[in-house]
Amino acid sequence: MVTQPETLIESRSGLRISDILSALSFALDLTEGQPMGHSVNACLIGMRLATEIGLSNEDREDLLFSLLLKDVGCSSNSSRMFEIFGGDDVKAKREIKTTDWSRVTYDGLQYLMRNVMPGKSAFERILTMASIVKNRDKQTQELIETRCGRGAAIARRLGFSTRVAEAIHALDEHWDGRGYPDGLRGEEIPLFARMMNLCQTIEVFAALNGPCDALGVVGRRSGSWFDPELVKAAQQLEKDDELWATIADGAARDRILQVELEGHAHSLDDDAVDNICDAGGK
Repeated sequence: MVTQPETLIESRSGLRISDILSALSFALDLTEGQPMGHSVNACLIGMRLATEIGLSNEDREDLLFSLLLKDVGCSSNSSRMFEIFGGDDVKAKREIKTTDWSRVTYDGLQYLMRNVMPGKSAFERILTMASIVKNRDKQTQELIETRCGRGAAIARRLGFSTRVAEAIHALDEHWDGRGYPDGLRGEEIPLFARMMNLCQTIEVFAALNGPCDALGVVGRRSGSWFDPELVKAAQQLEKDDELWATIADGAARDRILQVELEGHAHSLDDDAVDNICDAGGK
């Protein structure tokens, strides 16, 4: 639940937290290499999943803010990613969302060939790719630890609950313990983080090939990337025509704002708005 002291307090203007966070998420989408609307779409999927598993209103509120802020630390590792790949870090971030980077596969090697040092000689590219494969675990740990650690710190600075910060920090953990940054396994991973990773993956693949394909992808990753019980619950979303129509119509943000109004809408004063904008730009 959002705390109400210095950063998040009542406003005469009536501007709500979800107003500014959902707007900020569009900029974060671009930094993360995703189309604008990715985060609000993932958020709407997450809120629908929350209904499916029966989360309380208090939990739904923290989940909503966690989903809107999930990529708030994404710009912090951009320079390091450019150093490693020698190419467009935004493009590399975009494509990694559709690649199972938890193990070395043909798709993973194709990903490297597309993104490592484009325009350089074949020899230079092969040497760099070999270095990335050799140091994959260490470099991935570094990139995600920087991103998730920074995102969690920003959430704390803005006055959100410990649960929101912990969820952001654990966004890239995997059910089988092969995720990052801490290698958490199973229910060691905070519930919100498990839901967030699942919902952002569903959103990415649904945007590419539709909800049927998206639910097929997460089904194949059940027990490795994702909590099997959450995947089972998420399968019910494929039949939710209203959900997918809302996303297709670009109306996810409006629906999210309604969700907050249906609960307890939290307003901001001018100082709090400045604080969020300042934190989101770092």
